[in-house]
Amino acid sequence: MKKPILSISLLSSGRKKTIRKCLDSLKPIMEQVPCELIIVDTGCDEETHALLLEYTDQVIPFTWCNDFSKARNAGLEKASGEWFMFIDDDEWFIDVQEIVTFFVSGEYHKYACANYIQRNYVDYQETRYKDSWVSRLIRLDEDTRFESSIHEYLYPVKGVCKLLHSPVKHFGYIFETEQQKYEHSKRNISLLVDMIGKERDNLRWWTQLAQEYRGIREFTKLQELCLEALDMIQNITDDTISRSCGTFYVGVLVAEMSRYNHKDAEVFFEKAIQDKRNTPICMGRLYSLGAELFYKEEKYEKCEYYCREYFKIYEKYHENEIAMLEQGGFFVQEVFDVEVRNNVYCFYIGSMLKRGEVSGLKEYFWKLGWEEENISLYLSVISDIFRAFAKMEYESWFADIAQTMMKRKGVDQKVIMELMQIEKTDTVGFINLCRIFADIEASHYYIWYMKIRNADYTGKTEQLSMYYEELFGRVENLFQLNDSVFDIAGKYQLNLEPFFFKVPFDQWKSGVDVFCRKASSERIQRRKELVEDMNRTENSRYDYFFMKLAEQAVVAFDENDNFKELQNTLQDFVEKTLEFHKRFFKKEAFSGEMEILPAACRVAVKLSQVFSAQKEGKIKEVREGLQGCIGIYRPMDKTVKMYAKLYAEEQKKLLEEEKNTAKELQALAIQVKDKIKFLLEQQNYQDALSACLQLKYLLPNDKEVLALEQQIKEYV
Repeated sequence: MKKPILSISLLSSGRKKTIRKCLDSLKPIMEQVPCELIIVDTGCDEETHALLLEYTDQVIPFTWCNDFSKARNAGLEKASGEWFMFIDDDEWFIDVQEIVTFFVSGEYHKYACANYIQRNYVDYQETRYKDSWVSRLIRLDEDTRFESSIHEYLYPVKGVCKLLHSPVKHFGYIFETEQQKYEHSKRNISLLVDMIGKERDNLRWWTQLAQEYRGIREFTKLQELCLEALDMIQNITDDTISRSCGTFYVGVLVAEMSRYNHKDAEVFFEKAIQDKRNTPICMGRLYSLGAELFYKEEKYEKCEYYCREYFKIYEKYHENEIAMLEQGGFFVQEVFDVEVRNNVYCFYIGSMLKRGEVSGLKEYFWKLGWEEENISLYLSVISDIFRAFAKMEYESWFADIAQTMMKRKGVDQKVIMELMQIEKTDTVGFINLCRIFADIEASHYYIWYMKIRNADYTGKTEQLSMYYEELFGRVENLFQLNDSVFDIAGKYQLNLEPFFFKVPFDQWKSGVDVFCRKASSERIQRRKELVEDMNRTENSRYDYFFMKLAEQAVVAFDENDNFKELQNTLQDFVEKTLEFHKRFFKKEAFSGEMEILPAACRVAVKLSQVFSAQKEGKIKEVREGLQGCIGIYRPMDKTVKMYAKLYAEEQKKLLEEEKNTAKELQALAIQVKDKIKFLLEQQNYQDALSACLQLKYLLPNDKEVLALEQQIKEYV
């Protein structure tokens, strides 16, 4: 059999979600380049093992021993190709054409190794990622081997390296929980600490460990490690040190700034940039951190200076990929990443805006990559831009900036949040911003609200009705809108009812539910008055609104001793709730278990029974009925218990009044009886009979009164 050009070795630990994607992505290479595929199985189940055999008969079992190099070398030992490539089962190629061309064209003869791009995603939705070069291809020599139990690497690497722009998707750095991420890093840290103990002078392990500490935000340990490394290499000047010292300088700065030790970071920064061993790429990364540091310290002139220094290095080196690999190690190689680059643009823009200067915004805003897939912004730039616009006289290009930001998903929400915040704190500035947003196209309801505010402010109300139609068609909950929306409608006598009716009932219902649950009683009252004023046509939307207001009045009832007020509140709730639901449910639904009725409606049915029993004086049934209401709709439990308590107190009060009345009546009866007896002695029988009959009316069963009546009648 002819010797293959390329041996591909896959380390598989049984990742079912990605293994087939990985293997399928290798097919185009294997179909066009003489290849062999070697899979090292470190613990797949039978199903996954069978899947591996669909792609190759070289599946090597390997008992995992916590040593990546040993596992990799198991595959390397079986390789017979001129070149060797390795990959994991949690990554797969997006495009392999450049790799194929590299081998098919014969270009591979000119090189000793090659790197390709690993695209590390930070979420499964693939919204953000970070690209990095990985050394995965090498010309096989007799002494080629993997080294290191963790973060394994091929050694020795001899000759010129080719950079292949063939990215693999990688999701291996995404963890379900922070604890999983922490445990993963702790395992790596333990192995790396052990490697440093064995090979203290090998800076590879120091830089790898620094990366692990940063990953889990162990900033104190990161700083201690980097300072120790810098102390160890302080008098060494070879190329390896020049490439590595930047990692440790950046590590210390990141640690200090992440713990908000800005003063200490400033002192260290000045020291770091004086080190002549720093490569230009390293200096660029340090300048980017200096720009951030002085921006946060509000030292804007210094911030702008280091931004400009960064820009010089960026322009000179950002397309020089070889320089990036040769001059930068961990942390440093991030120097031209989209996130770092855009952050510096943002610091420069924001810093100049804070000094009232817009030239930075004009020049660098459009370099942020608004059309790129993987855009990144330092979020405070949004605040910087719009707070500056709020203070400036309107210019048409402001709208271009706003339009661009509103078209970008994710950024648009941050813009809206900033606008809302400005509205709360700067009324005049907000009106200025409304002028800007009146000229842009956007789907978010808040922009249409701003158009309404601008129309009112400028008096240009020709399209006001259309703005309201758009606003109500886009907002999820119209009741949460600013009061000014409804005030302006009233000012211009706009009938909002047609727009109300265009809101789908489910959306109306959801909006009312949220509003009643969250709004203050004062705001609820204002909306109630508004809807009462707009209510010109019978519609279930209105009925639902008033029903929920009545329900909320019960839920939010303040604890006090006003029995009558609480009773009226509950009766209003019962009336509106039953009236609404009886339109949609048959009569049978309101008896028995009532399981198909909403919980609040079931409470209303039981309360209606309570009030009926109350009218009839059936105290026991009232108490049992109120007890039966508890637990059906928990938001009402407190109020129902309050009513039960007040009802009991009311009954007790009535009983006391009855007792007092009985005592008073008894005293009065003694007086009247004495008078009757006196009248009998005086033989004034008619007056005696009249007084006796009056007393009998009050005490119909009093035996003494009955006896007196009988005695008087014998004389009459």
